[in-house]
Amino acid sequence: MFLVSGQTLFGQSSVGLRLGYTIAQDFEKERSQFFQADDKLSRISFSIVTYFDLNEHFQLSVEPGYLKRGASFPASPALAFENKYNYNFLEFPINISFKEPVYKDKIELYAKVGYSVSLLVSIVNEMMWMNGEIEVNKINLEEADWADRFDHGVNGSAGVRFKIGNYKLFVEGTYYRGFRNFATDPFSTIFTTINFRSVNFGLGCLREI
Repeated sequence: MFLVSGQTLFGQSSVGLRLGYTIAQDFEKERSQFFQADDKLSRISFSIVTYFDLNEHFQLSVEPGYLKRGASFPASPALAFENKYNYNFLEFPINISFKEPVYKDKIELYAKVGYSVSLLVSIVNEMMWMNGEIEVNKINLEEADWADRFDHGVNGSAGVRFKIGNYKLFVEGTYYRGFRNFATDPFSTIFTTINFRSVNFGLGCLREI
């Protein structure tokens, strides 16, 4: 695992990598009864994580990464195939974290809340027909005028860190709630309001610098 080190104007700091497993789903406030994205998608994500100590208990974290969200439409009387939309984002979250040691300085619990801005970089559509045939299409973002290129929202996390020498191994869970209406087509008869939701489970390693 590649780790970055350097100096900072803050106190003690840590830098590392995080690998995540995301369970994603969009949420439609208003939608056609025939098109319901009720199935969740499981996606992989990764990010570079940097923590800056503000004092003994509080930290500022910056966690840019590559995140996959999406939605799946099950086959229905109006849809003769399972239709999956995979949305791939570059994400830029900034969080405030609170940490509390629970066993000397070897184990600590932490929680964090923050705000995230995401840039859509690609959309891949997968259609699985009734006969089992799968059709995969990469959608041209310039032509996808029904999808907004940006998303933003709030996230909250909780986790535990295990200190080993100058390294910290951690596991955490994160919930994301998007605020941006992702359906930009005002003439759409399928969706009028779409927001992203996701739960992410992460594993990672930090190095103190």
